[in-house]
Amino acid sequence: TRKESSAASDVYKRQDLNPTYLEVAFDNTCNFKCMYCSPDISTTWMEEVNQYGPYPTSVKTGDVNWLKDQDRFPIRHDQYNPYVDAFWDWWPDLYKDLNTFRITGGEPLLNQNTWKVIDFIKTNPRQNFNLAINTNMGVQEKWISKLCQAANLIGDKINSLDIYTSCEAHGAQAEYIRYGLNYNTFMSNNEFLLTNTFEQNRLHFMITFNALSTTSFLSFLDDIKKLRKKFKPYKMLDRVSIMVSYLQWPHFQSVLVLPKEIRQSFSAEYLNYAQENSIESGPHGFLYLEEVEQIKRLSQFMLQELEDKDLTSRQNDFGLFYQEYDKRKKTSFEKTFPELKSFYLSCLKI
Repeated sequence: TRKESSAASDVYKRQDLNPTYLEVAFDNTCNFKCMYCSPDISTTWMEEVNQYGPYPTSVKTGDVNWLKDQDRFPIRHDQYNPYVDAFWDWWPDLYKDLNTFRITGGEPLLNQNTWKVIDFIKTNPRQNFNLAINTNMGVQEKWISKLCQAANLIGDKINSLDIYTSCEAHGAQAEYIRYGLNYNTFMSNNEFLLTNTFEQNRLHFMITFNALSTTSFLSFLDDIKKLRKKFKPYKMLDRVSIMVSYLQWPHFQSVLVLPKEIRQSFSAEYLNYAQENSIESGPHGFLYLEEVEQIKRLSQFMLQELEDKDLTSRQNDFGLFYQEYDKRKKTSFEKTFPELKSFYLSCLKI
């Protein structure tokens, strides 16, 4: 049996197998430079660090030399990319076996290859194929309209189209975290998408909870609640979903950098909110059991303790990063996060 198993293994090694799930970033073109992002996946981040250099943190945040050493330095969007050519050579054969294809970035709506994929699907329908697109939903209106038109053109040609977007705070605080975002435009774009596409198209909010999400997180969830109330479920599935994860890198942006009393207070608030807004709590509940559990896990994570040396190092980087962030972007941490002002000032003194 060992010989048979080994022979079968050798056969598989010699075969070219198409994946059933594939995620692709065609380039790093992006109109945002979110605070926890990196130059290899955002051209505006790359422009900034090319002008000013890396941030003066202990890990040299945004260091392009590190990206080069790690072979993660991207091919410029205006340069020839042999990998994209190789993808299109592979695509007609790959498409036949794919269950799910997810396009990420950068910002996919700003890349012509995203629209080329959609054009291909129009003329090559597959009822068991699922398409997913990550987008910041903060691009110009013409791209949001084009996305809606594309969604409707291929809606009956594939099994599903899912749009994934990201946010983890509310209003001006969200705009500070995700530099380039206009929060009101972002939310109106999401509503426009849901209004102008088929009922089976779903919108997913990917939440990367971090230290700066803390004070307006629940206000953001309230906005999700309004969307869910307006757009009814389709075939037992809400058209709007949330996925709550917590940031661990850059480590100085993690919620664990905050003082214990702040974390404890907000952790308790989140637990109460999750319980009060569970669909099991009453007619006004909107959070499903899985989402309630995600918020519970976040609340538990917030109560973890770091060693004193590690905490001091992170808080030092916290102060250095946002001081430089404000200098480069002409923003103000103290005005945007008055609830965290005293903590921020204490970090600057380390």
